[in-house]
Amino acid sequence: YFAGNFLDRKEAVDFCGRKTDDSKALALLKDAMKDPYHGIRELALEKINMKNTRIKNEFEPLIATLVKTEKNRPVKASMISALGKTENNTYQSLYISNITDSSYSVAGAALEALSKIDSITALEWAKKLSNEPAKGRLDASINSILVASGNEEVFDRLAVKFNELELSNEKFMLMQ
Repeated sequence: YFAGNFLDRKEAVDFCGRKTDDSKALALLKDAMKDPYHGIRELALEKINMKNTRIKNEFEPLIATLVKTEKNRPVKASMISALGKTENNTYQSLYISNITDSSYSVAGAALEALSKIDSITALEWAKKLSNEPAKGRLDASINSILVASGNEEVFDRLAVKFNELELSNEKFMLMQ
């Protein structure tokens, strides 16, 4: 709470991230999620385990509130991913509203989270978005949902895309 620079705040968040059984450490992590610097907010998100019921119950409402006002796109994507791990149907409208975000990372995280609670709606969105330009996380999310659907026409689309790509990281990611 008294750390003035980034490195000191980072050390405090790292320390508290290893002590999540302590209520004071969790309180500091909650406050770190409201830090003015996006790097500290991102780090605090990384330190919480949403699979842990106690932590999930404490952090889920906070993340659901903060995601609506978050300006930094990578942090927003991380918040949506964290909410997606809860598999709570309450956030379906939040996911759908963020699928069309201008950030591919936010849109991809929203599509992935939606697929965990409503695979049919996620497949509809993936088919719709597959006809539009997509990169990074959104492209990976679209491809994984389409492949999981088992539709044979998806293979043709992905095979054409794969052949058009030059040797790059994107081609290796599509290979999976």
